[in-house]
Amino acid sequence: MVALHRRLVRVGLFSLLTIFFLSNFNSTKAQEDSLSTSISPVTFELNANPGETITNIVKVSNLSTIKQSYVMEVEPFIGNELGQATVVNSENDPQPELALKEWVSLTPAKFSLAPKAQQLITVTITIPKNAEPGGRYGTILAGTDHSNDAVDGTGAKVGQKLGTLVLLRVQGAIVYQAYLKDFSTTKLLYEQSPVTFSTRLHNDSTVHIKPKGFITITNLSGKKVVEQAFEERNVLPDGDRLISTEIKERLGMNRYTATLSLVYGDRNEQLISTTSFFIIPWKTAVPVSLGILIVLWFLIARRRRIGAALRILVGKQ
Repeated sequence: MVALHRRLVRVGLFSLLTIFFLSNFNSTKAQEDSLSTSISPVTFELNANPGETITNIVKVSNLSTIKQSYVMEVEPFIGNELGQATVVNSENDPQPELALKEWVSLTPAKFSLAPKAQQLITVTITIPKNAEPGGRYGTILAGTDHSNDAVDGTGAKVGQKLGTLVLLRVQGAIVYQAYLKDFSTTKLLYEQSPVTFSTRLHNDSTVHIKPKGFITITNLSGKKVVEQAFEERNVLPDGDRLISTEIKERLGMNRYTATLSLVYGDRNEQLISTTSFFIIPWKTAVPVSLGILIVLWFLIARRRRIGAALRILVGKQ
């Protein structure tokens, strides 16, 4: 009887542990599924005139195996020099004059999606007639009802929200101003290609800019050996952008000068900077140079010995 009682206890404990394990597994699985959402496109770059109304479509997809309820909203974002955007609360927006939120309406603002289902959201942006020319920025967020987590606004999941960035330019007389903080190679001396350039741009305009142009490389004699297009990237107002460019073309031993030539804005304002670097295959050049020096030293020493011997012979005569 005691043995039977112990057996029933063990079975009961095992059953409880099994239920506990399965309930935790299902809870974890549900939490993972709740994060399985996508939103597209990742970015809108729009142009509009004061008084104009424009519409676009955002698609939200429930990639999970459970039903999801969503809430759509708009918040401002800030960017860093690597081009990564971070959503901020409206009350903490460092540039409220550039916020897009008050101009945007989303339809539907709330909805539910069955597993693997999709929803199209109409994004309506109404630009006031007295809107100042320049940039307006915001993130269209799709989040589950119970989520309060922030997102970085780049389409990557953070917590339980995803964001689509909106970069709107209000047309008009915009004053553009930008400058190059730095243009340089990551090191002065390279043994061989590739050569990596670091470009840091600052934008003082009231709208985002996307400079375009070329990096031109010439050798010591002034001959152009490489010309490569500069990778175009947005630079937000009052912000910096760090852009890396890799030159993969094979470059021989020489001293090189690289010239960065960019244009931006409606009137193709120019930005120009130069930097220099060396290509020296020292792992090969140093042993060869040492060998040449040794041979020269040997020849000079031999010549001196021969000259000394001749002078001795002449003296004896």
